[in-house]
Amino acid sequence: MVVKLFSAMLGALLLAWIVVYEFGCRFNNWWSGVELDAASSMYLLILAFVTGLVLRVLAQDDSP
Repeated sequence: MVVKLFSAMLGALLLAWIVVYEFGCRFNNWWSGVELDAASSMYLLILAFVTGLVLRVLAQDDSP
């Protein structure tokens, strides 16, 4: 239960960070000073997907 809660919180935090970083860089250049290109956006999406898969595997409860 604790692992599931922690992994859900970590996944939500990662998703929130990616969304803030993506939109912050794309629409508010003054905030970060850099603008993401398509490759960086795809890299972040792949990273989020892989992290989500890893967290899902870690969060599986094998107890009966």
